[in-house]
Parts: sequence; C-alpha cells; structure tokens
Amino acid sequence: MADLDATCNPLLKRAKLATEDQFMHLASTNSPAAIVTPGVADATVQPSSEPISAPSSSVAPASTVPVSPPSVFPGVSHCPVYHPTIKEFENPLQFIESVRKEAEEYGICKIVPPPQWQPDFKLKDTPFKFGTRLQPTYKLYNRLGTTSVFEESLRLHLESEGISLDKWPAIGGIDVDLAAMFRVVAEFGGCQSIIDNGLWPTVGTRIRVPLLKPRDEERLQAYYYKYLLSYSMLGPEDYARLEQQARVNLQASSSQRAEADFGFGTGRPHTLTSFEKIANAFKQTWYPHQAPTSDTIETDYWNTVQGHNRVSVLYGSDIDSTVYGSGFATSLDDPYSKFGWNLNVLPGLPESVLKHASGISGISMPWLYIGMLFSSFCWHVEDNYLYSINYMHFGSGKRWYATPARHAEAFEAAFRRRLPQEFERNPHLLHDIVTQLSPELLVEDGVPVCTTVQQAREFIVTFPRAYHGGYSEGYNCCEAVNFAKPDWLRWGYKAMSDYRLQCRPVSLDQVKLILEIASDEAKPTILRDTLPLLTSILDKHRKLRSHILSMGHITAIDYDTFAKVLPQALRFLNASDEKATSSSTMRSSTFSMEAKPSQASALFGAGRMSMSTTRKRQLDQQPIVCDRCRHVCSLATVYVPEPGTVPEDPHDMWAEEAMELLREGNFACLECYIQYVQPLPMTHGTQLVDVRSLQELEMVQARVQRRLRVAQCSKC
Repeated sequence: MADLDATCNPLLKRAKLATEDQFMHLASTNSPAAIVTPGVADATVQPSSEPISAPSSSVAPASTVPVSPPSVFPGVSHCPVYHPTIKEFENPLQFIESVRKEAEEYGICKIVPPPQWQPDFKLKDTPFKFGTRLQPTYKLYNRLGTTSVFEESLRLHLESEGISLDKWPAIGGIDVDLAAMFRVVAEFGGCQSIIDNGLWPTVGTRIRVPLLKPRDEERLQAYYYKYLLSYSMLGPEDYARLEQQARVNLQASSSQRAEADFGFGTGRPHTLTSFEKIANAFKQTWYPHQAPTSDTIETDYWNTVQGHNRVSVLYGSDIDSTVYGSGFATSLDDPYSKFGWNLNVLPGLPESVLKHASGISGISMPWLYIGMLFSSFCWHVEDNYLYSINYMHFGSGKRWYATPARHAEAFEAAFRRRLPQEFERNPHLLHDIVTQLSPELLVEDGVPVCTTVQQAREFIVTFPRAYHGGYSEGYNCCEAVNFAKPDWLRWGYKAMSDYRLQCRPVSLDQVKLILEIASDEAKPTILRDTLPLLTSILDKHRKLRSHILSMGHITAIDYDTFAKVLPQALRFLNASDEKATSSSTMRSSTFSMEAKPSQASALFGAGRMSMSTTRKRQLDQQPIVCDRCRHVCSLATVYVPEPGTVPEDPHDMWAEEAMELLREGNFACLECYIQYVQPLPMTHGTQLVDVRSLQELEMVQARVQRRLRVAQCSKC
C-alpha cells in the first residue's frame, strides 16, 4: 500500500479542477500545454463546497438521441448521450449528478467531452508488456460451443489414430476452425492443390486466422496434415458411422461435457504494437474488402456467440495502472493531471465518498483494457454496486448494452431461465463475468435493454446495480475506474446485505467506509446521506450485541485485550504484507477478494478513529471475516474456540473460492452466531470481541449529528 499511495496520493491531494477559462485558453491555442494560465502557478480553482447540483442551472443538460437505429435487434433503445458545454464539463461529479435522474433509468449514458478536451495517451511510447486473456467467443453463451457433429466425428476419428484434440490448435492465439479449414481446402481441390498454387494465405483469410509470422503458413499446413488429412481420406461409410456415433455422444453427454469451471485462458503477453498488429490482421480476415458497419459487426458477433463460428480472441483486460502506468497524465507538471475527468483524480474528488478509501486497484485506481474485434466484457454489475466510468483513449468503437437497476432482478431471472443447466452447475455464473446473453433474448423476456457505441475520447458512465456488457469492434484502448457519489451509499448498503446472503466476500467494507466518512468528512451534504445508514448500522449492532450478552454464558472483551490473551487466534493477522497481497495480480471475476490485488491491505486504512496503531494496521491488512457468511466484522465478532463450530452454509456459492479466507479459529458475525451457532451446544471460552467499542461508535455518531447542527445553524 505504501507504494500505491506514494504514486497516486500526491496527484489526488494536489489535483484541482480545471476552470472554464482554462478550457477557453486551450481552445484558443489548440495546445494541451495552454491549459495552465501563464504566469500563475497551479492556477486552478477548488470545487465548490455547495451541494452537488446542475453545473449551470437548475435544468438538467439535455441528452441527444442518434437518428440511426441503435441496434439490429428490435426493442433495444439508445442510451442517453450528453454533450456538455465547457462550463458544464468543469466538474465531473456535478455533471453526472445533473443527468442522473434521466440516465439511471437506462443504466448507462455516454458523455462526449467538448472539442477542447484532447489529452495525450501517455503510454503510446512505453514498451510495456501486458498479459492477455484468451476468450472463446463461441462458448460465451453455450458452453458446448460449436461441438458440432463434424467436430465430434473428427475427435472420434483422431482418438482411433492416437491423436488428442484436447488442446485446440491455434496460431497467434486465434483458434483454427478445423471444420472451416476442411471445407475450404476441399473447395480448392484438396491439400496438394493448395500447396501447388500457394493458397495457404488465402485459406488463412477464409478461416479468419491471420498468418503474420513467416512460419505461420507452415504451421497451418502442419495442422491440416495432423488433424484433417487422414480424415479427408475416409469413405462415405466411415463418415456415416462416425456421424451416427457423434450424434449419440452429443445427445447423451451434453450435460457432462459442459464446463462447470469455464473461464478465460491465458494468452501470450503483448506490447501495444504487437497486439495492434494481430488485432488489425484478425479484423482484416473478417472484413477484407471494406470497413464494416457497426450493424454488420453486431450481427457477426452475436452469431459467433450463439456458436455459429468457432472464434477465440485475445483481450488485454484488468491491466493495473499502478503497475504498468495510466494512459492519463499523472505527472503534476502536466496540466491534464489537474482535470477531474482524469480517472486517476475522479475517485478522490471532494464530492466522492471513495476519497475516504485507500487506493484499491481496479476500484479507486484505474485499470486499462486493450481489445480487438469481438473482445468481450460480459454481462455484470460492478462490485458493491458502485458507479463506473470508462474512457476510450483511442481505437475502434466499443459496443455497450445495459439494463437499469430497477430491472436487475428481472435481468437475473432471464439469465436463469435461458441458462438453467449452467446456473445449476455454477450458481454464481453472473459473478464470473464469462457469459453473454443476446439483447434480443432479454427483450423477449421483458427486460429493457439500451445500447451505444463508444468512440475515441468518449466517456461511458454506468450507474449503481446496472447490468452491462458488450464487446470491441476492433483494436482499441480504454481505461476505467469506479467511483461513488453520496447517493451510492444506499446501494453499497444493499450490496453488503446481498453479499452476506450469498456468502460472497466483499471488495469494499461498507461499514468501515461509513465509519470513515462519519469520522473524517467535512461536507454536510455527504454527512446527511451518511447519518441514516450509520444510525441503522449502530442500532442493529446494539440489538445484536445486547441479545448475545443476554444469553449469560458469553462475556465481552475488547480487541486489544483479546489479542493479548489469545494471540494464537489472531495469528493470521501477523502474516506479512506480501502474503496478504500475493493472491493474484489479475482480476478473477469469480472471487472479489482476489479481484483486487491490493484488497487484503486496502479495506480502508485511512481512518483516524481512536484505534491503537497495531490494531489498525492488523485489521487493515487482514480484517476479521465471518467463517460462514464472509461478512467483514468491522464492529464486533464472536470467537468460538472449538474448531468446526461455525457451520458452513450448504448452499454456499463461494465455498471453493473463499478457502483462503477461512481461519482455523472460528469467527462468526453477530447475526450468524445467533442464527446458526447459538442453537448448538455451548462451547466453553466463547467470547464477544468488540473490534470497536460502543462508546467509540457513539462518539462518531455524535460527531456527525453535531456537524449537521452547526451546518444548519450557519444557514440560519
């Protein structure tokens, strides 16, 4: 965490919002360097401390609706598109708040900056290598993909020859469609005709596999010899026999063959240059004669998702900007580092509640996304139902789909109805972010869907609990980050409750965040939104705590004393920072605690509450988590010394992914203790551990109430 703070916090602390004058100066000189007013050091203005409102008037900025149909699918609507003026563009969170009432009814909106907004892409000359994911596009809906009669017949034949097809042949990370190659070679008169006429490059184009390296033609020919040559020499009776057996196999074993642990594989590392080369070549194989329309790509994409083509692509996703660098300016000498629309700055703006969080990679610190044709970001909702904002630095369009939060349950129901077997095998399928469902099917099921195509220099904002997904139309580079305005707090509270019922580990401890806001926030507007949630949390905590203590056989003990008396129970808190943060550097969508590499050390270590330094450091690095529901025990926990006393949830969707969180000693949140542990035989030595004392919590609540009274009196 020290490294993250050192690189990013100075920018957040010193960055201030650009003013209309600076944009006008930029327009007159057409130079990014002209943003800073000559002769004035850091000539910017702090954002107003007034409540968030429409930037220029009480009337919300009007959205525009494109004339062309939004999608090839009937019933899909346009999302709102906004073109803010220079004045409206001054403060991002104020502008987003001004359009929220309209835009959140769609789930997403597009924001097109004024023409003067021309930030450089800061990584264009940086020769960094990033990891890629191999996405089998043809399996994003049906896990069997194109396991056609032909492929199963071929597999049976190769097994009889002692050849395995478990690892599918690929060139440059792109799957070779063996069925298509078999047909194309036959059309050209067979393998010898292809060789005699030098047609392997043509075959590669026809089957949509770019042959970029000198030996790629030889590899393609070698794949034909290995997998297809002997198959092509079979007679009609052999084909009939294999096809009959293939149909029986596919019908009998479809449920067993589907992949319960389906996910994206690891592709080769790439530089921007090498990725661009393969991305452009791949798109050229699809559209060799003319640039495709967005409608054409949309049709081809969803045909591929439905399994009509065997296509796999690469996606450079979840590239940590704290490791590889951001596409936005981070040097304080660069004028664009002072703009709130810089995604390194936006989460820490005064109106943002995430400014009370330490840097969390992928949440409050941006990630980069480098895509090619058909690179997919599958349907999902943001962690903790946060807002997100995505900016395209350059490249081809990016198609987005979304549905609003008020239809989230209907969306989930449609997914389950369309993919019942997949949900039976994998109940947290939607959390895995590896499944696409056509907007056409969602509309048929009564779920409203909107869409837009994001172009370079445009922002996409997703609203809390709005499901969204899409794909790239070609080579492009985007950068994204989460943020949270005060209105999000109620959504975060709901996410906390939903996650607890799902036994899902949290990416962000909502209770601790609310306590941090209550302790440190100065803006009355934010405190007003915080107080009802804080009061609700504390009232519930008092009742649960009082109920447990009334049982008579449990005593309360403060955390510091507990740590001294039973240090072995907390030995997991003494693990090194490296161990706590070494789980993964790449997003694993199936498990949120792995999804954020700095998660274990970043559950909000910026608090100034009266906690001992040692206790605060330990709990920031490794919070106490309930062994049943994985709820972070920020206020109190019940320690049960007898192993195995806290029962597992038989319907736990996250048991396998959360094994790293389970402790040898048994900790339960107060709710789980009352509901699942207390009815069991009493275990000697059970103690209620106050992570924070009631007095401490009541002081925080009183501080908020006092500040709001002072703010009210100052208005009078």
